[in-house]
Amino acid sequence: MAKITPQEAKAELAKRELATRELRYFIRYTFPEYIFGEWHKELFDVLQRVEQGDIKRLIVQMPPRAGKTEIISKRFPAWCMGRNPKLKVIGTSYGSELSSRNSREARQIIQSQRFKNAFPKCKISDEKKEASNWETSEGGGYYSVGVGGALTGMGFNIGIVDDYTKNREDAESPTIREKTWDWYTSTFYTRKQDENAAIIVLATRWHDDDLIGRLLKQETGDHWHIIKFPALNEQDESFFPERFSSVYYQNERENIGMRDFAALYQQDPIVAMGALFKKEDFRYFAMSDLDANKNDFEVGIVCDPAFSTRNGSDDMVTIALARHRKSGEFYEIDRFADTTPPSVSKTIPVNMALKYKSAGWNVTFLSVEDVSINKDQAMFVNSVDEEMRKSNLHIPLRRYKPKTKKEDRIKFKVEPVIARHAYYFRCDDTANRAWAKGEEQFLRFPTANHDDIPDTIAQGIEQFEDRAYGDSGSRAIHNSQLRDLQRLQRGII
Repeated sequence: MAKITPQEAKAELAKRELATRELRYFIRYTFPEYIFGEWHKELFDVLQRVEQGDIKRLIVQMPPRAGKTEIISKRFPAWCMGRNPKLKVIGTSYGSELSSRNSREARQIIQSQRFKNAFPKCKISDEKKEASNWETSEGGGYYSVGVGGALTGMGFNIGIVDDYTKNREDAESPTIREKTWDWYTSTFYTRKQDENAAIIVLATRWHDDDLIGRLLKQETGDHWHIIKFPALNEQDESFFPERFSSVYYQNERENIGMRDFAALYQQDPIVAMGALFKKEDFRYFAMSDLDANKNDFEVGIVCDPAFSTRNGSDDMVTIALARHRKSGEFYEIDRFADTTPPSVSKTIPVNMALKYKSAGWNVTFLSVEDVSINKDQAMFVNSVDEEMRKSNLHIPLRRYKPKTKKEDRIKFKVEPVIARHAYYFRCDDTANRAWAKGEEQFLRFPTANHDDIPDTIAQGIEQFEDRAYGDSGSRAIHNSQLRDLQRLQRGII
């Protein structure tokens, strides 16, 4: 064996000491190849609070393959038992084979030389050391079982429920969801060793009514500490760039569709069962499909303004909607949806109209929602009007004044068009995050937090259907042109 220097020996002892104190250093010491990200700090801090007894109920939601099982179901129990060899852990997953593997690998960690270096007093008992059910020499241990399995006679100081749903088919089954809930409440939950026992539930979400969904809906009972790591943030950036780039997750979204991506990667499952809009009714096109036939279309620019730039507020939405003159089918050739200040917002619909006019499209109107009780909207329409004058954009500006509730407009204007497969979403502009936002808002309707994109589409369809809609006076004359004519008649110019 090669000799080590006094400095190396000192460094080794420091690593061992840190490994006994903090989970992050324990993982660095026992698993040097593990890749860390910025988000790990929050997870490690919370898990240490669980070990210390400060947190007794924890929900962790993370994308697939991010390392949640390695940390929570394997390394964390081993570290806790190193600090307290009397600790009892029960780990469960959707299948007994998976939970048994977690237990076995936690045992292997405790049997490793590096673990022994840090925690020499924690040892596996010779009397009970099978993969799914082993004990320490001081009476602690790890028992694994599949969801639905028996736990008679077993108890835990820390109970871990890890990925309780196998696949989409099981997630969509009300029977299986109910069985999982019954097993959790009547079997697993009752195995707490004492009132200080902790429960950790970790999963990638498949369904809004899954175990985590039901726990979150409980109004009384346990208080759950929740940490959630969506794969992509509001800026479409990866939460774990050290392993998965933003482009990787964006491609995953395109490949598996918004519904599964929202559930598995964003931890925000979309309830599709019974929803008004169905993914299978969506139709798609590429701009190259239309470029040679521009004369067959009429284009309208439709805008729904918003006046807050705070996170969580509605987006300012602008859509370029092309309608085929013969078939009446709608093609959404461009979309902007984001929070912007009014000084910027007013230029967006105007620039979109100029963009498509200069590209040879027949842009025939620009419509902006103008609710009479909202002074900000009226001022915004006027600012768009002035921007059109400055930009020499000579098309009618329509002040859209809704006559029905937003939900009814979406139901009765948009749903029939999509259901008969007469509305096409653009599929070749994947860098535009507005496309993903829109698909999610449709699939979540009417329970979505935001529905400004479907509402803007409703405005566009209604404007095409009602060609007489718009401001008083000639519908074919832009507001500014109309004012100039009136001033001329009065002899002012």
